[in-house]
Amino acid sequence: MAALRQFLSVYGGGKEALAKKVNESIIERQELAKSKGETLDLQEYSDDMAQKILDDYFEKYQGVAQYIKDVTISTLQTGFARSFFGYKRRVPAVNSEDEGIKAQAVRQAVNATIQNPASVSLLLSICSLQEEIDEMVERGEMRHEDFHILGTIHDAAYCQVSEDILLQARDMLLKHMTAPPMENCPVPIRAEAEWGKSWDAFDEDFGTALVDEDDSTDEESEDDMEDAA
Repeated sequence: MAALRQFLSVYGGGKEALAKKVNESIIERQELAKSKGETLDLQEYSDDMAQKILDDYFEKYQGVAQYIKDVTISTLQTGFARSFFGYKRRVPAVNSEDEGIKAQAVRQAVNATIQNPASVSLLLSICSLQEEIDEMVERGEMRHEDFHILGTIHDAAYCQVSEDILLQARDMLLKHMTAPPMENCPVPIRAEAEWGKSWDAFDEDFGTALVDEDDSTDEESEDDMEDAA
């Protein structure tokens, strides 16, 4: 819910979009609970409830509204948005006479100024993590096959690690994810880790680690564990 509110508010979504997304999430959660023989009683959101949430959000985080306003004005004046790292996203559609197309272009511009720093900081974190892995392998503190960075998707890094270093790998991953090697980072970064014995063991909606620490250290298994943040 918090993530939906933040994404939709920052990217220009209104009360109808928020209510729709929240209700879709509620239905998915109820269906998942039903498949497990459980009952999940959640109230669906009306447009008025969604508007109240958006109003409260912008009242609490007033800098968000100002940021969106500043990016919007700059984009309308220049035809492009510039990210924290200096990358430009050109959006010529802001000059369209169609107000719908212009509004969409402005949302894309705001989106770009947020997504680009997130993407760059993630890649910097992964490069830094790989350097530490290489150094540990060179010192004989870890085997090369123990820790593989498989790739990234959006704001997540997917890794495959041996079960006997699961918790160590998690700590290494989170250390680099929350402290990318970049100067003057404008905001603190928080990361979470999930892991499972197969790719379908990750629960994206609830952010739940499906293998707890006791299982990960005590249970014997021939399968590798995957650790993602």
